[in-house]
Amino acid sequence: MATDASDESVAEAFWWMYVAAPLRVPGCHGSIVRLLRNDDDVSYALWGDMVTKDAPVILADTFEGDVNPLIELADDEASGPWNREAAFKALIRLTEEARTERGVVIDLITRQLEDLLLRYPRRLRHGADPKRLDNRVTHASNLCQTVAFDLPEPALAPLVRQVIQAGIFDRQMCGVDELEEGFAGRDTFRPDRRPSIPLDVWRHVRGWHCFAS
Repeated sequence: MATDASDESVAEAFWWMYVAAPLRVPGCHGSIVRLLRNDDDVSYALWGDMVTKDAPVILADTFEGDVNPLIELADDEASGPWNREAAFKALIRLTEEARTERGVVIDLITRQLEDLLLRYPRRLRHGADPKRLDNRVTHASNLCQTVAFDLPEPALAPLVRQVIQAGIFDRQMCGVDELEEGFAGRDTFRPDRRPSIPLDVWRHVRGWHCFAS
């Protein structure tokens, strides 16, 4: 796969990801996950805002029953935090559609939050790469917001509070008071559910830069 956004193969892959979702094309889910396993710089150059906007929908709508590729993307520290968030949002969408177990996602979030609490301070002390540390803070912040707004789980609130107290949370992304409102079931932060990609794919994507004449 090319890493140059001007390469025709990138636009072709972009197009076919959008086609695969509404047509529920079999056998492509794993390939789409692999296309999204890259860092933020590469991912933005290739896919632009698709990662944060439509990738969760595309991943969920091409899902064929095996959660492991999505879990692997969510766990992949070499991938950017927004790519990992797309995997989480796809998993949450699948729980809402009763296509995977809620407990699988709760266990994944729990494990990652506990791992951040254990490993982040150690890496900070040993002078880890600043960009990697920033990515972990962004990822931790996304997880905290997921617990508060996307997949409410009161039992995880104490763990989220520990992450905040440990300084592994970006308060510019979301206020702590807003998180607490979410834990209490009073949030107004959660966006509307994003619709599936329509069968009229061209109308949906024709404004994207890679298709501009």
